[in-house]
Amino acid sequence: MSVHRISTQALTPAWKTQPAFGHAAQIERLPYGAKRTNEQVRFKLWAPRAQRVELLLMAPATYVGQSLESRIQKTIGMLPDTFGNFGQSVRLSKQNALYMYRLSYPDGSKSPLLPDPHSRFQPEDVHGPSQVMDNEAYQWQSAYKPLPDKRRLNVQKIHIGTFTRQGTFESALKKLDELRKNGKGYNAVEIMPIKEFPGKRNWGYDMVDFFAVENSYGKPDDFKRFVDECHKRGIAVLLDVVYNHVGPEGNYFKFFDQGFMSNTPTPWGEGFNWENPQAVNFVKDNLSMWLKEFNVDGFRFDMTNHIPDQGSRQITSYLAQHHPQAILIAEDGRSDNYVTLPVVKGGLGFWAKWNFVYHHYVKSASTGQSHMNAPTDFGSMANMLVHGFEPDKPQMNSLCDAVNFYESHDEIGNHDGRRTNVKLADWDPAEGTRKFKLFSILKFLSPGIPMTFMGEQYGEQNPFYFFANYGDKAVINGMREGRKSSPQPDALKYSTFKASKLSWKKDTGLDNLNRDMAVLRENTPALWQGDRKEMGIHTQYLMSNVLMIHRWGKENPENQVLMVANMSGMNYQGNYHINLPGSGWKEVLNSDALRYGGNGTYNPGIYSGNPGLSLAPWSVAIFKRNHG
Repeated sequence: MSVHRISTQALTPAWKTQPAFGHAAQIERLPYGAKRTNEQVRFKLWAPRAQRVELLLMAPATYVGQSLESRIQKTIGMLPDTFGNFGQSVRLSKQNALYMYRLSYPDGSKSPLLPDPHSRFQPEDVHGPSQVMDNEAYQWQSAYKPLPDKRRLNVQKIHIGTFTRQGTFESALKKLDELRKNGKGYNAVEIMPIKEFPGKRNWGYDMVDFFAVENSYGKPDDFKRFVDECHKRGIAVLLDVVYNHVGPEGNYFKFFDQGFMSNTPTPWGEGFNWENPQAVNFVKDNLSMWLKEFNVDGFRFDMTNHIPDQGSRQITSYLAQHHPQAILIAEDGRSDNYVTLPVVKGGLGFWAKWNFVYHHYVKSASTGQSHMNAPTDFGSMANMLVHGFEPDKPQMNSLCDAVNFYESHDEIGNHDGRRTNVKLADWDPAEGTRKFKLFSILKFLSPGIPMTFMGEQYGEQNPFYFFANYGDKAVINGMREGRKSSPQPDALKYSTFKASKLSWKKDTGLDNLNRDMAVLRENTPALWQGDRKEMGIHTQYLMSNVLMIHRWGKENPENQVLMVANMSGMNYQGNYHINLPGSGWKEVLNSDALRYGGNGTYNPGIYSGNPGLSLAPWSVAIFKRNHG
């Protein structure tokens, strides 16, 4: 279906004008959208462009390709006020009624049939009717309490459509125990966007219906149950949210308010106009809905460097005031510490920030190939672990503000789609798996919040490609033109999407290692409390490609951990000597253990002084200090 396009010439900012018609009183301050109370449904719409608005009650489609016009059952005039709002209360005994809007403009023209910008469900995708939902029907079961300390987060990032073969919220429930069982494992999931996007398959960042759950994943109550089941297991739920742009297909905002979108394009399409209070309130209301109605625990904000800083501050200030427990993580391409400074100190007010520098440096060092122009030497990687950003940038306020990751959907899907474990095994069949184990778990041992992309923890072999299911020919042609040099298969083919689904075929050793690392981090304050002041990196061993990191707890300084990583093919058996900081060190994990698919290397003693340790090639030995 084609996207209707309207002229933006000679715009008058809608929020600076008032329609010269309608009632004097402002329509009651109910939420926008459709609100059901028993058999009454209250509709409210922001549409300052319109002179008249018709609410259209729609019949279900009786055959494929049936026109929307032929499905109109009843037309009801909406009541305007002098502020650009339209409202109406309708008696609707039928649950899940379908509706649309049609707007008439002062010049006599009319809009096409439009879905509700605040729609809670789009059963027929972005161009079809909106559906009235009972937003308060779900009965919550979990009494989950959020983590009191963000430093303890251990995040798994997932995409609902490829997380399971079925690709639904319901099927994803069956895999939650794979992430956390009996209080052990990942304590947070970050979900790639679930708001309604065009078609049935998409990464989610092309969303256009911000208040609606993607219909191919399930209904709103299905997502609420997913959140509920996560909370029962002690898993916090973080949503990817996208406010830097709106998807290229199904963006109908300008039919309602010409000043809603910015005239400055983003790399991905139109963005919100952050000078328009209605656009800002739209974002605030959207965030509040996910927190209050869906009980999510926080958000990862997509590419905040493409949102004006004042826009970000409006968001974080609002959430700090009204939802102070919300976890706020920024994906921001700037290596600048003000992203996580409080607003009162001139910052943007986010809790934490995706650390692209961590990913680039660790990926480059582990593969020996520069990733995003990062250096490939281990010395630069070690320096980055202390600094947080590149050496020529301001130091990160706190290393605990960083979300550290070895893989992400972007870092796989925006290249050739192949996972790093597969590439390393191809490049170095003898040592590739060892390398992947070592560098994939480094994020658990570094200061900051570790994030694991789904499947990374057990060595998933299937790729993760870019895929989409657009219907607009102009969008399809533009995407294909932009990706004509991509090594990936056609993003629009179902086979590309299907190939990206997790197989759940595990490297048992790697899976065991990640599970034990998650438990070790959760139970060891030194691995989540400490910052750069509670860490020492012993660089004198880097000449032999051995990295030694000493960490201790900020609130529990007696809790100490020592990591000795052999980043080489050398096999040391009791003959690698290091100077230990103090005495009473006992090995608690060795990545070369038989349980992890290794050769059984371990260090069985209680160590002090200058012992000779056994270090298998491309492995890490972790010691805790025994004060007994």
